[in-house]
Amino acid sequence: ALESGEVDLVANALPPSQVERLRSADGIEVAEVPGLGYAHLVYNMDEPRLAQVDVRRALAAAVDYDTIREVVLQGQAVSAGSNPLIPVLSRFAPEDAEEYAFDPQAARDLMASAGVDDPSFRLLYNLTDPVMAQAAQLMEEQAAEAGITLELDGRERNAYLAATDAGDYDVYLGNFAIMDDPVTNFRLSYLPGGVINYTHVDDPELTALVEEAGRQLEVADQVPVMQEAAEIVKDQVYDNILYTQNLYIAHSDEWSGFVVQPSELLSVVNPVSLANATTAG
Repeated sequence: ALESGEVDLVANALPPSQVERLRSADGIEVAEVPGLGYAHLVYNMDEPRLAQVDVRRALAAAVDYDTIREVVLQGQAVSAGSNPLIPVLSRFAPEDAEEYAFDPQAARDLMASAGVDDPSFRLLYNLTDPVMAQAAQLMEEQAAEAGITLELDGRERNAYLAATDAGDYDVYLGNFAIMDDPVTNFRLSYLPGGVINYTHVDDPELTALVEEAGRQLEVADQVPVMQEAAEIVKDQVYDNILYTQNLYIAHSDEWSGFVVQPSELLSVVNPVSLANATTAG
C-alpha cells in the first residue's frame, strides 16, 4: 500500500527482509532508530536440570549469536554483550560487556559436568513471528553441534502467550518492545512474583541489589548497583539477551518532520511526531 501510494506511512517497524528493498524504492524514505527492547532466551529453573547453572551456561554456549543477527536480522541488530542493561540505556550499560561465546565443545563439557547425559529441551516460541521462527530453527541446528536437542514448540500467538504465562516451556524465546527503566525492568524480570520473571528465579542477593537501586533518588547512584545486579544475571544466566534490534520506519517522501521514537509501539505514531509532520516541498 505504501509503494502504491495508498498510504503515506507504515507505523509498524519494517521486517528485516523489507528494509533494503524499501530504501531503494522511489518515493519512500526509511528512518532508523535504536530499539528500546530486546530478544532473549530464558531457561525455566522450575525444570530441575535448568536449575543448575552449568546447564544454563551450556545452553548459552550453544547459540551462535553473530549468525543469528546476520542471517535472521540481516545485520540490523546490535549485541547487548549478553547483558540486560542494553546499549541504548547509555547511562547504565557497561562499556566492556562481552557476549557469551558460541562454543559447542564447552557446551558439551558443561552438560557433562552437570551430569546431563541426554540433553533435550523444549523451546517455546511465537510461530507467527517470522524473526523468532527463523531464529528458533537456527538455534536448533546450532545446539545440535553441541549434542543438545532443542525440540521446537512453535505456537500461534494466543497459545504462545498462554503457555508463557503457565510456565509451559523449558526454554522460552521472545522479545519485549520497551525496556527503558532498568530498575522497573529488573523488578518485573528477576524478582519473585515479577510478572515477566520467566526464569522463575529467586536470588536473594539479586533481589537485595534491585531493591537497593530502587531506593536511590539519583540515577548516578543507581548505576553501580544496577551494574552489579546485571553481572549476577549474566553470570548465573538468569536471562540470555540475544540482541537489540534497530527499528526502521517507512513513509512517503511527500511527508517530512516525523519524529521516530525508539519503540515499535510509538514509532512515528506519537503526538510529537504527528504534530511535526508536514508535507515536503
